[in-house]
Amino acid sequence: MLIFLILQTEKSIIVEGVSSTNNVSLDVARDRAISDALRNAVEQALGTYIESQTIIENYNLIEDNILSKSKGYVKNYKIISEKQEDGLYRVKIIAIVDNKKIEDDLSSLKILILQKERPRILILANEEFLEDILIEKFRDKEFPIVDQNKLKEKLKKEEIRLILEGAKDSLLARYALREGAEIILIAKYNENKKKVEGYNIDLKEVSISARLIDPRSAEVLASTRIDKSYPNITQTIKNQLVDSLFSVLLPKTIKQFQENNIVKIYVYNVSFDDVGKLREVLINNVRKVDKIILREFLENNAILELITPENPTSIAQIIKSNFKNVEISEIGGMNIYVRWKGK
Repeated sequence: MLIFLILQTEKSIIVEGVSSTNNVSLDVARDRAISDALRNAVEQALGTYIESQTIIENYNLIEDNILSKSKGYVKNYKIISEKQEDGLYRVKIIAIVDNKKIEDDLSSLKILILQKERPRILILANEEFLEDILIEKFRDKEFPIVDQNKLKEKLKKEEIRLILEGAKDSLLARYALREGAEIILIAKYNENKKKVEGYNIDLKEVSISARLIDPRSAEVLASTRIDKSYPNITQTIKNQLVDSLFSVLLPKTIKQFQENNIVKIYVYNVSFDDVGKLREVLINNVRKVDKIILREFLENNAILELITPENPTSIAQIIKSNFKNVEISEIGGMNIYVRWKGK
């Protein structure tokens, strides 16, 4: 879970910076200690915006986007004390950190963090414009899109109609799984004329709705619907309705996916004994593991499934830190690809 808080625009922070004096002049050691203190001030301020577990799991992103530019977030600072001892130069400062600038940069950083956990999504709609716009919007948010046209080629028109009506979710789920979808979005757009009593006026009632489906179980995870009336429907109005629908769907899609995690670990070139060791490490180190299932072991290749709310990135870090002879070759959606070395 990501937690981003809104705080005051500036904050005074007292921190210490340290640098080695070995093989460098005192001036250089002092400058490095000040830089370290500034970085620590920004990291401390950052900790009031993001919970510590998020910082740990996404440290490289935060390092590249925030901490590496520490000076840019400190409005000014004052040295309280400084001393040289035991081969170290220590500087204590009081720094004024620009929380507003951190908050602004975190808005884009939050998107980057969430992008690492985007599910592969299959989108189907009863109207071409609706399908096209939703695909474009989810693609813009870095969701991998499953080609819906392949599915349409395999199904009959009547089957697709029934799917859109919600009568063939289990059939859709089977096909979606074969195409690698991790979540399904079904959207519908309908228009009906309505006579306004007492007036010679026709209104158009518009309904736009969507439901999210788990392809593993064909279960409806979430749904939403918007109903409006207009004297006339233009493409601009249609686009605005899709925008409203998407603004509701995006957080629901991420939330539902993260709450229904099955993380798959594909392990290559591994012995059965090492699969057992991997399973033990995961049980002992991954928080909130409901179940670990060995789905397949064939010719030194294995597939493990973890039912857990934890994200794949943190699980991959646990694997990497516990086994020196492994390579994390890829993290995609809820899948981790691991290669054992030297087997």
